[in-house]
Amino acid sequence: MYRSISKVDNLLHMAIQVIAKNQQAEGSFNNGAIIENKPIGFPNEGGRVSTYSNLFYWANAEALEDSTIGLHPHKGFEIMSLVLKGSIKHYDTLIDEWVTLDEGDLQVIRSGSGIQHSEHLEAGSRIFQIWLDPDLRKSLATAPSYDDYNADEFITEDFQGFEVRKLIGGPCEVELHSEVTLEDWKIREYGEHSIALDPNATYSAYIIEGLFSLDQWRAGKDDFCIIKNQNQLTLKGSGRMIILKNPTQISYNTYGQRLNQSQVA
Repeated sequence: MYRSISKVDNLLHMAIQVIAKNQQAEGSFNNGAIIENKPIGFPNEGGRVSTYSNLFYWANAEALEDSTIGLHPHKGFEIMSLVLKGSIKHYDTLIDEWVTLDEGDLQVIRSGSGIQHSEHLEAGSRIFQIWLDPDLRKSLATAPSYDDYNADEFITEDFQGFEVRKLIGGPCEVELHSEVTLEDWKIREYGEHSIALDPNATYSAYIIEGLFSLDQWRAGKDDFCIIKNQNQLTLKGSGRMIILKNPTQISYNTYGQRLNQSQVA
């Protein structure tokens, strides 16, 4: 069911929102061999939240058994795959070979004018796949390209028990045309942290494990949190989360915005 633009606007003007797993879109491949919950699914998949900023899609995929997603096309979008657990194999028509990605590795596909790829997930593996809109009117006219980044290429900073692994926006120069940063946060022991935020940015947090309070909001495993219009956050708890930072306002009209506008109720 499509959301009207007014409902999307109302959601995204909230300073903090927590989207529980049962409020997210769902998907699967190969008769349930791979299952997905999607904080931001495709427009016809339902779920509480639609695309915003340059973030178009976010899926958490888990393989219950070895399974291959067959060759399929992509155009325009920049697609990030982060291996959270286990191993996957990737094939695309640009490199024409299978490549293994292990836990902590990051893959970026800049699909440009068009590319086809296939993925094989080993049983027990888990990945995030995140789609970004770099301005499709420009990216569709560029040649596709692809990079893998090994887990060892990323640095981790420790702030008294608060570990921040910088995936995008740190010393490892991940090539993206979309304006984002991506970090992996681990809070080893229960505590309270005051975190400075950019009030002009939107932060999207997926809770991998643990239980947290974000100001007055509580969030646990597989919850998805959106934080905007704030210059500070009080974070309490312990566990792990993946944080994506996007500009709240961008200079071009995204595909998601155009799609939402066409579906006004």
